[in-house]
Amino acid sequence: MNLSKPQDHKKKLNLLKFRWKRATKNYISEYPKYKMGFDPQRFRAGPLANITQTAGDIELYKAQLTGTINNLNKHLTKIDNEINKLKKQYKNEKIKLTTQLGANNASDPFKTDKYNENSKSYIFASYYTISLLTLTFFIYKQIKQ
Repeated sequence: MNLSKPQDHKKKLNLLKFRWKRATKNYISEYPKYKMGFDPQRFRAGPLANITQTAGDIELYKAQLTGTINNLNKHLTKIDNEINKLKKQYKNEKIKLTTQLGANNASDPFKTDKYNENSKSYIFASYYTISLLTLTFFIYKQIKQ
């Protein structure tokens, strides 16, 4: 993809503005002479030709910019679609791995995580069971006295 620097476009645009101002100023100053019939060939060859040439250059530059922008949009859309495809694939893989972690069918690092998770659950369950039994024992002792 052949892209120009923004400074190049600014220079080109400023040059076209300058040419347009100069051509229109020349056209405005020469038009009354043309209407009065003084040297119509010079008017057609000079100011009118300059205006036509500059207008053509402006339209050409506009068409070039439009084409470049359209090509860039197509390219960016293509890349965006590829990124979205990769995101979707990553999301699906993550869901698949999370499911395997829950079923303990995952790779060794995930199995270790699952083992640690189960160990914590067993420790907390044991703690609460022992606490409950101790509490009931002391309540029973208090009631018996």
